[in-house]
Amino acid sequence: MSSLDKDVQHLSLNRTLSNTSSVVSTKHDYVDRPFSGKKEQFDQVLDILDNTGFIPEPLIESETKWFYESLGIDDVFFARESAEGIA
Repeated sequence: MSSLDKDVQHLSLNRTLSNTSSVVSTKHDYVDRPFSGKKEQFDQVLDILDNTGFIPEPLIESETKWFYESLGIDDVFFARESAEGIA
């Protein structure tokens, strides 16, 4: 056993769940809380992007869905940012 193995052998990750949290991170006791207005904001962002004309209409929904669902952006960002700021 190497000295590194001996040094990290005593380490452990503790997870605790509560009724008020959806996900508990092992980093700094951070609790992820879902943003209840995310769907409405998503729809507003779609409308804003459609009205600006910068993104071809057939791509607006798929690109916005990718941004909201595939990048792993925390709901805190969406809760704190306006639909205009996201668009």
